[in-house]
Amino acid sequence: MLDRNISMSIETILLQKIKDGNKEDSKITRIFLEKLSQERQENSKVIAAMNNKGGVGKTSLSAAYGLTMARKNKNVLFWDNDGQSNLSQRLGIPDTKLPDRRISTVYALAPIAGTMETIIQIPFVLDYPRFMRYRGTKGKPGVIALMGGSHDVEIDAKGASEKINKNSLEYKNVYDFTRKLINFYRQYFDYIIMDTAPALEGNILNQISARVADTIITPVDGLEAALGINQLMGWIHGETSPEISGRQTPPDILFAMVKYIQPLASKEEAAETIVTDIRYRNDIYRTMKEVFGDYTCDAGVKAATKIMQSKLMFRKTDYDAVVNELQQKIEDKSRPNIFTIWTNEKKQELVDKLDIIAKKNIKRKVEIRQPKYIM
Repeated sequence: MLDRNISMSIETILLQKIKDGNKEDSKITRIFLEKLSQERQENSKVIAAMNNKGGVGKTSLSAAYGLTMARKNKNVLFWDNDGQSNLSQRLGIPDTKLPDRRISTVYALAPIAGTMETIIQIPFVLDYPRFMRYRGTKGKPGVIALMGGSHDVEIDAKGASEKINKNSLEYKNVYDFTRKLINFYRQYFDYIIMDTAPALEGNILNQISARVADTIITPVDGLEAALGINQLMGWIHGETSPEISGRQTPPDILFAMVKYIQPLASKEEAAETIVTDIRYRNDIYRTMKEVFGDYTCDAGVKAATKIMQSKLMFRKTDYDAVVNELQQKIEDKSRPNIFTIWTNEKKQELVDKLDIIAKKNIKRKVEIRQPKYIM
């Protein structure tokens, strides 16, 4: 568990609230947000959506999870840690809206002594008309806030890191600064949901996300994403080691299958009359279950409605099932951390099973390429 001690003892924080953020004349008011109960603070979670492949559904899953938790009466802070600001845009906040209340401003102020009380007021609350509580729950929906994304955030974060390393007396480094800021927000939000860029080495924002997260959700949409899992887990394990991060244990990891169909048509699959694309995705799902067991969700985000060649009909994309299963797994304290079962044998088992799938679908065989960064 991360150290949550922080010097500030503020009972309420003043944030701006924006209604209909995608409109030019959107109304901005003020809101005082009170601390959570002690029990809720202790159960507060930081979740990062992470995969070194783009287009796998990180942003969609982040938004779906956070909005569902808010409908279940939880306070949610979305944290857009991707320089493309996809999560902010998905939540209805264009790049031109409130440009001075963005994550880049946080890191611009970080090296300046005495700015923490200004920084903590940078997120803004999102007010969605007719936002309803989740079926079966009581009370009002929770508060939804956003630490907005910025296209300049990686430059500002690197600059903050250099300045803090040289001059700061308040923080050990930029990771220590972010950890303290996150721990402050834990007092007010049940969930802090971080969306990240599809990159690993050289990306300071993903390093920050990995080091502060309690749980990392990794969407898997196909062979390339699955082939990158060993690399991703190795990177996370290294970034969150006690020597580098000061953490005692790495974050847990859960896998969410997206753009796939659960094995609903075993007879058709056995007879090889089912659509090849469905069989291929089912193979990947079964491999993930065989290798990682309970760390892979049984529910998944299914493909869009189409009349398949097998004459089977499938529902439209629906995140409810996978989000609810993720919530149950995240709140399950009895399951050991995934790195306790991640052995060399498991790594090789994953590689071998995915290689069989690749050979069956030879046109799909891919190689994971290391991203290049311009320094």
